Amino acid sequence: MVTLLPERTLAAEGISVFISSGDCGAFTQRLPHIAAVAFPASAVYATAVGGTHLQVNDSNVRTSETVWSAGDNLPLCSNNWGSGGGVSENTDFKRPAWQVGTGTTTSYDGALTHVFIRPLDFVNTIEAPNGLRQVPDVAAAAYPNIAIYYKGAWVASGGTSAAAPIWAAGALLVDQALQQKGKPALGGGPEFYSLANHPGNFHPYNDITIGDNLFYSATKGWDYTTGWGSPNFNDILQLELNQ
Repeated sequence: MVTLLPERTLAAEGISVFISSGDCGAFTQRLPHIAAVAFPASAVYATAVGGTHLQVNDSNVRTSETVWSAGDNLPLCSNNWGSGGGVSENTDFKRPAWQVGTGTTTSYDGALTHVFIRPLDFVNTIEAPNGLRQVPDVAAAAYPNIAIYYKGAWVASGGTSAAAPIWAAGALLVDQALQQKGKPALGGGPEFYSLANHPGNFHPYNDITIGDNLFYSATKGWDYTTGWGSPNFNDILQLELNQ
């Protein structure tokens, strides 16, 4: 019998748990004016992964990377509005002490644009920060046409459900290199914030500063659209080896 350990226990064991932040931008799947974050990405010790729109040239060199936000103006999300992100409204999910750094205190007031926190409640608008868990933590390419190897073939996919496995695969390679050097594995959320706040001469993340998820905007440092940004796994490894 397999026992599923809570994310906090897994993090303590050095196991990273990456979960897609959702594909409906700042909103719920079916109610575009109701701000929400997806569970279990919003669990405190999960590492929530948002999505970016990555463009490369013919040599596969990054030419631009912005927030993934389709903005198709459909009345329902249909899972293609873009990178999920925002603040939790679950009072059990307090904002952890380690969720700090440039951008984590940027303020938003839903009263200005009529963004609410509950259906049929036109009084309580979203406010961020609100003392509760903030999502996402990091991001990776979600659009367009992310290649996924499935059932013996490469297929085109996308969304934050494609971004999260990019982080999982990269973290596995980093962990293998750390193990060879007798170093502990990456672990959970606290380490990713530590890397961002103490980068030294390295650049563990590609900071995404252009775009929005239909409510929150990308900013310098951490933001509610792509967290700290997309990974630079080589620099993450070098930072970890230097500890």
